Amino acid sequence: GQQWEKLPMSGVTSFGPLPAPLRIITLKGFWRTAVNTSFVERRQLEFCVSCRETYWSVDGSLFIYWCPKESRWRGSRSQDLLKVQQGESVALFGAPRSSDILSLKTGWHELVNKEWVMNNAGVQIEAKSLRKRTVTLVGFSVEEVNGQYCENREKEFMVNNREIYFKPGPTAEEGHFLYWSKVESRWKGTVSSNLPKIQAGKQSAIIGAPQLADLFDPALLRGWHEWTGDDWVYRSSAGVGTMGTMRDDPVTSKTAVKALKVDAKARKRKRDEAPPAPAKKPGTSREQLIKEVFKHFDENGDQKLNAQEMLAFASSVGFDGNAEEWKEEYRLICEGLGRTVEQAIDAQSFLRLVNEDTDDGCYCSDKELAGMLGRSWP
Repeated sequence: GQQWEKLPMSGVTSFGPLPAPLRIITLKGFWRTAVNTSFVERRQLEFCVSCRETYWSVDGSLFIYWCPKESRWRGSRSQDLLKVQQGESVALFGAPRSSDILSLKTGWHELVNKEWVMNNAGVQIEAKSLRKRTVTLVGFSVEEVNGQYCENREKEFMVNNREIYFKPGPTAEEGHFLYWSKVESRWKGTVSSNLPKIQAGKQSAIIGAPQLADLFDPALLRGWHEWTGDDWVYRSSAGVGTMGTMRDDPVTSKTAVKALKVDAKARKRKRDEAPPAPAKKPGTSREQLIKEVFKHFDENGDQKLNAQEMLAFASSVGFDGNAEEWKEEYRLICEGLGRTVEQAIDAQSFLRLVNEDTDDGCYCSDKELAGMLGRSWP
């Protein structure tokens, strides 16, 4: 009580969970030199767009954000952040539609001299930034809820355009997952059999994080709530105990979490195999067939398919939206092909569109193409 004394064995023995390492992506191949740099993940609320993380250039002048309106990652200037957060779609460059920013996909496009140009630009990512993240929950009264949850970013499992975190159970129905609730602005958890229901917009949960808390912010992740069957109970010590990554399990793995596939008929399946090679009609190559289809829909013969002409094609492959919806869809198709609405879709772009079996394309089999011409096909 009168002087300071040094105690050799005293001091800090442990501290709270360390956040998972921030992800870093590197863009290359763009016309703008400033875009060809590294972008660092920011998950803080003030930097989020549409409830998702953003990625910022090292000098802070550019950022990449998820645009739900166009279902793609887009990049813009830092001064545009507020506009983007308010719902405007402002961009200087963008990724292919529906692709994950961690998918290493090329084919990004860039605004050059007021025109969108597609080139071989894309993303390069170090292996450590591709490791799946994990969170371990502790302190809940239902023991099955506690344990390690692993990140899943596959599109068929996403909720509100965000990744989920899955913990398997003895059976598919007994597994649990964490998801971002857009309605409540918080992370919530429920049983895996509720995934289709949650994806359809319904609310269901047995645990919930503090509102506006990021799942990887160690300062905010105790004090979760738990549903007891009658009421929500505050658990001061419940929440995230540890965070980490899966060293040998990249987040871009194509292997789905099979235990989550508990109601196959309730949600759309992702086609993960290319279509079988179509039978060839003697004397007619696939390329020639596509040229004939293009000519068939090119009513004015100007070697381009405008919005009205492409609507006829789109209707033949299942589009049933109204005029306003098609206007926006046509713009996105043109943009994805590196064209503008004024330039319309030329023969080479149409060829690429019907040959590409990805979310960015509109693959048509030879039989489907022949059907558009009123022909049968073996």
